[in-house]
Amino acid sequence: MVESSKSPLFFVVGTTATGKSGLAIDVAEQFSGCIFNADSVQLYQRVDIGTAKPSPRDQARAPHHFFDVVEPGGQMTAGEYQELARKQVLELLKSQVVLLVGGSGFYIQAFEKGMMPSPKSPPKILSELTKQLDEQGAQALHDELAAKDPEYATRVNANDSYRVIRALSIIRAEGRSMTEIAKQFEQERKQNVFPVEPIKIGLKLDRELLRERVRRRLEDMVASGLKAEVQSLIEQGHRDWSPMTSVGYKETVQLLEGEISESEWLPLMETSTMQLAKRQRTWFQRDKSITWFDAESERQKAFDFAASQIEKRRAK
Repeated sequence: MVESSKSPLFFVVGTTATGKSGLAIDVAEQFSGCIFNADSVQLYQRVDIGTAKPSPRDQARAPHHFFDVVEPGGQMTAGEYQELARKQVLELLKSQVVLLVGGSGFYIQAFEKGMMPSPKSPPKILSELTKQLDEQGAQALHDELAAKDPEYATRVNANDSYRVIRALSIIRAEGRSMTEIAKQFEQERKQNVFPVEPIKIGLKLDRELLRERVRRRLEDMVASGLKAEVQSLIEQGHRDWSPMTSVGYKETVQLLEGEISESEWLPLMETSTMQLAKRQRTWFQRDKSITWFDAESERQKAFDFAASQIEKRRAK
């Protein structure tokens, strides 16, 4: 059951470089609250410069939680995030305002609404299906999926062997199809929703102003030693670690491996960051419960909105 709380939970969301962290820290500092990370890459240790993690000075202004929780080489899925983060946030809400901050829409959605369970695929069955793929081809496996789970098969291309094999492995292991699992999850969705209703603040920015901010941030990252940070991770065997495929890190790996030149590096990172911002904007615009503010002209208004919500809850 979704309910309100005397210590409100805020989601501060929007595209990269709109000042989400700065706003949230101002609110947390003023109202004795805390920041909770909802950026999927800031979960990882040792990727600091390219993720624009809050600085030590910012972290001294308000407690910060769920940053640097995954060691180099490790991984955290959205499902794992929602399970661990929910427990911590519920505990924090007992005594303080919590501002969940980030641009990773899928992780935030998992936190708020839960995630469809992801059944395990037994290695033996996966091995059998892989052998079947080699012997009979992708179309034969897709035909089998179409016979056993026609609804799901219409959404999966025959050449997408990973998803076809995974769906068939679940059918063989559990006797349930992906469609049946999804329908059961929808029936149980109300039980999966986070029990405290969040107040959602979104920051947006004109595209060209955003591009200027992105460019300045990237220049700061370069000056702060992004190249050295990535070089160190590569030297320690983390070339293929998942954070190294994120925006900024991927392009720096390309630079260090000679795939792009120094003059191409910054423009390529800028392009990738703007593409990320577009995907983030598209994701969050679907959520009609977000109250939006212009990051340039309405920042004080966003702060005042958060303050009014906190005072309103505390007055109850």
